Amino acid sequence: GVDKSVAWIEGFPLEGIRAAAKAADGTINDVLLAAVSLAVTDYLSERGVTDFSDLSWMMPVSLQPIDGALPAKLGNHFAIVMLSLPLGQPDPVELIGEVHQRTTRLKNSVEPLVAFGVQRVVAESPTAVARRLTDYFAGKTVGQLSNVPGPRIGLTMAGAPVRSILGWVPTSGDQPLGICLFSYDGTVNVGVATDARMIPDPLHLAELVERHLTTLALSPE
Repeated sequence: GVDKSVAWIEGFPLEGIRAAAKAADGTINDVLLAAVSLAVTDYLSERGVTDFSDLSWMMPVSLQPIDGALPAKLGNHFAIVMLSLPLGQPDPVELIGEVHQRTTRLKNSVEPLVAFGVQRVVAESPTAVARRLTDYFAGKTVGQLSNVPGPRIGLTMAGAPVRSILGWVPTSGDQPLGICLFSYDGTVNVGVATDARMIPDPLHLAELVERHLTTLALSPE
């Protein structure tokens, strides 16, 4: 029953992000998450909050290869893990390296498989139990942060070209913030959804993400 606010940016070129990732010996995902880190750091600093080093998010991790063929039956083969995103790191290269280390450790650990098992238990539990378990895990994070690699070529719908694809992640419990990074046809789109009571200006946060994407893309070295 809490009012939500949304904002987004669309069509940011991936070419510069790809160059920045290569220069920092990281991935496109690392650079995108670094931009989110820098944006949240700025957002908090503007409000006089400076005593921070990390922020915990729920992050979906695919249990199947991204470039794999479509399975015979579609389904949600992903797990939600907890990512501790570093904040307050002013050096872009060091930040990208730290993000790369943390996400790589998560993806190569047993945590995604364990989390997937826990998700199945929650899904098959009685509603009251499932809600309590969901609130317990959701309460340990600020929200969900998702990076989804979408179609690499332009699509059409009913003969009309699809300009962009936007997404907003679902939130659970008292999570006030969700950020979805969605790549499509050589660009990345960012959808920001917030609890209107706590973060009434999601557009400003989205603009901060775009500003840091621009900075990272212009200075990959």
